[in-house]
Amino acid sequence: MVGRVVSIWHVLSEAFGDVVGSGSDRMISAASDGTVAYALVDPEEGRLIWVWSRGNAPIASGAFRLARGVPVGRDASTFVLGASDLSRLASEWLAWSTQLGASPSRFRLVLPDWVWHDESSLGERVAAVWPGATADIAMENDPIALALSGFADGLGDAGSTADRPSLEQLQTRPGRPHRAMYQWAAAAVAIAALGMGGAAYRVHASAKAADSKADDARRVWREQAGQLQPADSTGVMAGEAYDAVAVENLRAALETQRRAVAPIAITPPKPVLRELETLSYVLGNPDYELRRVSISDFAVTIVVVVPDTAAYEELTNSLQRIAGSAVAEWSQSLKPQGDGIEVMLNGTWVSQGRTQPGGA
Repeated sequence: MVGRVVSIWHVLSEAFGDVVGSGSDRMISAASDGTVAYALVDPEEGRLIWVWSRGNAPIASGAFRLARGVPVGRDASTFVLGASDLSRLASEWLAWSTQLGASPSRFRLVLPDWVWHDESSLGERVAAVWPGATADIAMENDPIALALSGFADGLGDAGSTADRPSLEQLQTRPGRPHRAMYQWAAAAVAIAALGMGGAAYRVHASAKAADSKADDARRVWREQAGQLQPADSTGVMAGEAYDAVAVENLRAALETQRRAVAPIAITPPKPVLRELETLSYVLGNPDYELRRVSISDFAVTIVVVVPDTAAYEELTNSLQRIAGSAVAEWSQSLKPQGDGIEVMLNGTWVSQGRTQPGGA
């Protein structure tokens, strides 16, 4: 279950709200109800990331790429921070200040000591970004790691993070239980379609057998009627050739043929949907990996992977205790695998009209 989803700007707002720096360079300041600006340089990605925070919650944020250069004291080219980058930061803040009607009263910048690449003083340039705001600078070789560490330290107090802002749409998006529910629903619909198709085929076959027997009965009747009926084309009872005994024999033969045609009994289909719904209460456990379900007129076969022996015992006990199952008994076979234990369960249907609590 997803507890909380945040962005890098949420992390900066909460991580640097009280402490900036590392070791002896940590700078601690009292919490302020006003707007505070935090910025850091990501030397790996070459970005300057900034956020305006109020009450440890972001109200404005942004990021932009840094140019490459060769810092003083280094031989290789890397991303560097110059006076032009701080000027760009000041212009972005000016636009946001106009829109929000607010301005930061404190500015904190975290960066590696070798990133600054300009002849002018870093402190003077930082102070000039937003005149009137108190400027703090912390040197840290890995500012991203520092921010994540400070953010993680604040996660221990559930009461202090319960009402903090987050990315609501990502936090409430469907997760693994929702996907499992959709998969089970799709499997139920597919199996229901197969069951209805099988039932329709059996009904069609039964109707065809009944038609065939009716045709045979009519054919025999016509043969016997042709032998017993007088040759007069005007009817059985027309003319002098009428024979009452022959008519009576014809009726007796017809009655015998009618009795010979046994009623066609349609075998009721197995309760596939009900059984699938019953088994889903056991197989829906997120620790189980369902690999195959096979249902026929004679048996039910399930192949599932469980993580360990305890889960296997829980599975078999659950099948024994489940109510409303139409399976008479279950037989199991185990096959150890790298990711767990593959269990094959074979069950047979109970007699028509009976159900039992579960398999043996």
